[in-house]
Amino acid sequence: MNREFPPGFGARSDFDGNWKGKTTMAETAGVGERYRVWITAYKNWQPIQPDDVPPEAVALEPAEEDTMSAEQAMAYVTAFNREAKPNRWAVALPVTVIYRGDARRGKVIGGGRLMTR
Repeated sequence: MNREFPPGFGARSDFDGNWKGKTTMAETAGVGERYRVWITAYKNWQPIQPDDVPPEAVALEPAEEDTMSAEQAMAYVTAFNREAKPNRWAVALPVTVIYRGDARRGKVIGGGRLMTR
């Protein structure tokens, strides 16, 4: 399930790996932000609530191809984590979506490529 983004589309995580003292994903949610949910593996940690964040985890694979709103990500994470296998946990990371090669106003599009006038 290790998926790549299509050419010209990408997501970059602004998450630096440090939850800065946050212990739940609800504490990191911002209005209008986009999130990518990752399935992770963790050790030496016991979650209590479905939105708990492990102090350290290894990203295994994205849960879904697309990004999600904070509400969608929280719903996904909560549902997944309630049924999670031992040592597997879903975590939502804030990301920035970048559209490389996207059209700009005034550009003519033809043959699947941008043409200049």
